Amino acid sequence: MTISIAWATTKRIFVPRADMPIVQSSPEIRELNVDTFRLALKDLEAGVAGIPWPDTHNHVTETVLSGTTYARIVSILAPYTVEFEDGQYGVRTTGANHNILDVKIANQVSLLTQNSAGMIVTSGGSADWTTTEKNQIRGALGITGTQATPAGGGHLQDVRTPVVANLDAAVTSRAAPGAAMALTTGERDTLSFQIWEEPLGDHTSSIGSAGHEAGHVHDALIVKHGSVLAGSTGGTILTSITGSAGIYTGLTIMIRGATERCARIVRTFDGVTGTFTVTIPFAFTPQAGDSIFVLAQRTSAIFGNAR
Repeated sequence: MTISIAWATTKRIFVPRADMPIVQSSPEIRELNVDTFRLALKDLEAGVAGIPWPDTHNHVTETVLSGTTYARIVSILAPYTVEFEDGQYGVRTTGANHNILDVKIANQVSLLTQNSAGMIVTSGGSADWTTTEKNQIRGALGITGTQATPAGGGHLQDVRTPVVANLDAAVTSRAAPGAAMALTTGERDTLSFQIWEEPLGDHTSSIGSAGHEAGHVHDALIVKHGSVLAGSTGGTILTSITGSAGIYTGLTIMIRGATERCARIVRTFDGVTGTFTVTIPFAFTPQAGDSIFVLAQRTSAIFGNAR
């Protein structure tokens, strides 16, 4: 193990996360063999840096009594403390009874102990979690067995006993418990608005997707779009569109205002100022902020409406 001790300062025994093997991936649980841990401490005590300092721990080895082998005891001595590398994981201890929990530096790491006055060492053993270990893990995760945990309490709900009322509590717009899966009229309106107002450019990369196909339709119909600027007339339209001079000559522009929607064929286009002239003036005066579209194909000279 690559543990370290701040001999001359805090007397903290630091245990790296990577030094402890993973025994469960989700949630992450690692294992600290306390016997291996105390042997590493003895090696550090015997080193040049550790010789001048007091012992880090007391050790009582395994004891055979009436044919039963009782577990060893490791006791960390003052003023030493134990700090596990910070992170969201748990540490399960094996191999000895100990007092590490009493001297542990508080951080995000959960320490799962199984000290017992009658703890014994068996020749075989089992890979299954003990009831105590299971309860410690569930307690660390905020899962309280068959008891429902309030949704707003910041804890997990026991997956074995889902409670519909907690779903209602999590989704605050529900009119009443039991109606958790029924969207309100306002929610349906909001959902549809967000879908239709979502920029098309964000959803055109996946070939065959609805956004990709809609993008092809858009490109086939509309060459450019922009806004009408102030000072426009029925025959001369000032816009935010720029480009090469004459690039849109002969194509069709459509203007969509608050009450009007009409199209005309482009006579000339000034790419520097964004000014269009049309073959037949619009029957209304385009207003600043009206939408203007350059269509990909030439249409009849006049179409649309002026409501």
